[in-house]
Amino acid sequence: PGGMQNHDIVRGSGALAESREAMTVLIGRQISVIDGDAAMRDAMFAMLDGAGFAVRTYMSAGHFLSDYTSRGGCIVANMLLPDMDGLELLQQITRQGMDKPVVLFSEEADVPLAVATMKAGAVDFLLHPFDAATLISSVEHALRIGWKASKRGAETRAARTRLALLTPRERHVLDQLVIGQPNKVVAHALGISARTVEF
Repeated sequence: PGGMQNHDIVRGSGALAESREAMTVLIGRQISVIDGDAAMRDAMFAMLDGAGFAVRTYMSAGHFLSDYTSRGGCIVANMLLPDMDGLELLQQITRQGMDKPVVLFSEEADVPLAVATMKAGAVDFLLHPFDAATLISSVEHALRIGWKASKRGAETRAARTRLALLTPRERHVLDQLVIGQPNKVVAHALGISARTVEF
């Protein structure tokens, strides 16, 4: 009984597993599997672990949320968890500022539910039962999306840092340029040379 099983961060073997392991290491990602059914958690662990991913399993959303650290990666969760549904999990993830893509799955083919989960931020919705190839493909897609989002976030933070270092005068010049003012107009308005604005 505990929320997390001892499947923690075990690697697979073979060339395919090694390439996936390299992707996991390169992107710095871990897969968190959340499902109330121990047999289902074990099956997904085996599929993902066999493909070389670092995997942690949780019996409920609450166990995952209480154990969460900024490890990156993605979440694979059942729509029907013991303590909340997948939409509530997505809301909690957003509320807590977690930067992890989410793949949800369900045993029911419910198009409105699938659409609602995608609108709420899930990157994929799988119909269970699914095979290892389908799960792995979905996880790889989620990892790519997470990596791109993380990269954009880092670029945004770097740009904000650079903006914060501008002097008030430099910031004023930038503001004028951003709204489309030509260099010469900005220079004239500020009483500086056009060359200074260009620099």
